[in-house]
Amino acid sequence: MCRKTLLAIIVLLCGLDTSAWAQRVQIRDVQLTGNEKTRAKVIFRELDLQPGTDIELAELEARFEKNRLQLLSTGLFNDVVLNLSNYDADSQKTDILIALEENWYLFPVPIFELADRNFTVWIKEQGARLNRTNIGFRLGHYNFSGSRDPFRVKVHFGYTRKYEVTYDYPYLALDNTLGLGGSVFYSENREIAFATLNN
Repeated sequence: MCRKTLLAIIVLLCGLDTSAWAQRVQIRDVQLTGNEKTRAKVIFRELDLQPGTDIELAELEARFEKNRLQLLSTGLFNDVVLNLSNYDADSQKTDILIALEENWYLFPVPIFELADRNFTVWIKEQGARLNRTNIGFRLGHYNFSGSRDPFRVKVHFGYTRKYEVTYDYPYLALDNTLGLGGSVFYSENREIAFATLNN
């Protein structure tokens, strides 16, 4: 092979390599805004975009959409927007800005239940007496300490008393693969059905 042909091949290969590099971008930093309650480590656990990640520009939009859907699937956010920030064309490096709109985490629910089998029995046999009902509330907080840890309280007053507290902490271990949960429940019944006669 002559020297001119070899030189032409080297120049061509270098040109192709430079072109391929120009179509890639490296993530320098990932910045979060709008996460007032949710901890950053919980968010980064869901992302595959980390500082130092090298991405082809043609794949950037698809990767942004994938990460946006991943964050929305946690139930912690109403909206997620990913954008490039501080892009440097010379070094082919950029920051990524993730704007988050957090969900409403506290959900109170009122409870009204009948102590009898159904509405007809309550009306006909019990005369629709309010002392045969259970009144209470259920309160759930789905991001109690900012670690995607649900905390639930359930309280019943009335004919059947019930008290329940449940808490789950999903990221106990350093590698975020082990969690811990617990529940305390108390119930007090005024009567227990033991037989059925004549339907």
